Amino acid sequence: MERVFNLRSYVRNHSFTVSEPSELGGPDRGPNPVEYVLSALGACYVIGFFNTTKRNARIRNIEVALEGELDNILVFLGLSTQGHRV
Repeated sequence: MERVFNLRSYVRNHSFTVSEPSELGGPDRGPNPVEYVLSALGACYVIGFFNTTKRNARIRNIEVALEGELDNILVFLGLSTQGHRV
């Protein structure tokens, strides 16, 4: 039996797909959980920036780019210590 990681998450009146990329055996139907965390972190930075500058600042455009690297998926899952960076 093939196991495919693909789910729908519900928050207040919204929903979104959480998936895994094909390299990890997923259907790649949406961002994976780590990508959502990075995206949420970027959104927090932008909202915080707007909240601290909204008095007299004029912002035309803002962009935040975050990236992460998962060194070893087995370390992430707690199944190995090889490749773990301290």
